[in-house]
Amino acid sequence: HRDLHSFPTRRSSDLEQLPYADFVDALRAPTCMAYLAMPPYDGYSLLEINSSLVSPILELVLGGNAKSNRELDREITEVEESMMEGVFQVFVHDLVETWKPVSPVFFALDAIETRPQFSDRISRNEAVVVIAMELHMADRQGMVNLVIPSNTIKAMHRRFDRHWAIQKSGSHETEMAIRRRMSRELL
Repeated sequence: HRDLHSFPTRRSSDLEQLPYADFVDALRAPTCMAYLAMPPYDGYSLLEINSSLVSPILELVLGGNAKSNRELDREITEVEESMMEGVFQVFVHDLVETWKPVSPVFFALDAIETRPQFSDRISRNEAVVVIAMELHMADRQGMVNLVIPSNTIKAMHRRFDRHWAIQKSGSHETEMAIRRRMSRELL
């Protein structure tokens, strides 16, 4: 089986804040998405893979070349869900690594869903930040959306600010100790 990272891709992205209901109501059903827990933060984020990418991804996982021209217009089967779980795990790993410099978040796959309108993991009236990424696989392209509640983004920002202030003061103290030591040695 080929690793998704070994397949050539191009990405562009966009960022938007909106009510969660607006996001889920705009999704085509069925879709393929995963709810992710975000320790140490409460609540869930959501990772949605556009249906135009699901068939090529499944083909790639099965050893094909991901050049399928058919779009998945049905809910995924249990076997396909199991394969997509592995794909989501790759995304989750990359998200954890990507967020490390900003705020340590340990994204963890909670559930795979195909009909987001029926889930209550994120409140429909909650403000969310949607990070939309265009993913190209062979001749196909589609969107991968990462949805994070705005309150969680704000908590991450506060934690990052505190961490940066502590790190900055620690580096200043270290710098001052080095200067004192060098001054003593030069005298």
